[in-house]
Amino acid sequence: MSRTLTVLDGGMGRELLRMGAPFRQPQWSALALTEGPEWIVRAHTNFIDAGADVVTTNSYAIVPFHIGEDRFVNEANPLADIAGRCARAAARTCSGDTIRKHSNGSVLWHVRLKQGLQGTFPVNTS
Repeated sequence: MSRTLTVLDGGMGRELLRMGAPFRQPQWSALALTEGPEWIVRAHTNFIDAGADVVTTNSYAIVPFHIGEDRFVNEANPLADIAGRCARAAARTCSGDTIRKHSNGSVLWHVRLKQGLQGTFPVNTS
């Protein structure tokens, strides 16, 4: 029986820490979203270069426990947007992705990573 294997990226927090990115408690990996998003792009690229077919957003720590309740209420959406943009930026370095505007007005980002894996995701244009 033939099986297809999809390789996910590794632990973002561990990679950021290994690279020397902004990283401390209580913010954990969310700190790099505000103090150095380029570190996140580099971490994603490291995973892609190591063979990852899928990168996940650096959004694990965008929760009240790590960034505080007030900050979560006021900044969670913009931080999640930064996390998505970082993942997209890394994917663009190795893929045939495109941003398309559809007839219904929605803007979608279509990504095609290594080995034909694809997906289409909404783009926040606000």
